[in-house]
Amino acid sequence: MLFDPSWQSSITSTMVQSTMEVPAMSCGNGAKFCGNGAINCAIDIDGLIRFATFHFPVATAANLAAVSGATVSTAEKWLRGETLPSGTFLAAMIAAFGPSFVAACVPGAKAWAEQAARDERIKQLDAEKERLLAAE
Repeated sequence: MLFDPSWQSSITSTMVQSTMEVPAMSCGNGAKFCGNGAINCAIDIDGLIRFATFHFPVATAANLAAVSGATVSTAEKWLRGETLPSGTFLAAMIAAFGPSFVAACVPGAKAWAEQAARDERIKQLDAEKERLLAAE
């Protein structure tokens, strides 16, 4: 998934939260388990930091805040490892970055997310190839 920054101005975390009709919830600092506990859904904050600094080497917090709808000070706390993003902010980042973000930040989902990221990249390359061939 290629990040499209044009959506930033059209959606806020409040809008996402209100459309889901649930209060904000924190991921907390402990391990979380999805469903019957078979999948560890803990967020790897170090993975999130590596992902964010790789994709945004300059103004990392400001860019991460713009993508997630969080404030810059909140994004700075994530990048210092002081807090974890809430579900609303994680959902915004997953929507923006796709399965490669999930693979980097959720160790329990790494295997399927890495495969999904590879499949997505292949589709992108195939589409680019078709575009280039059509331009000839």
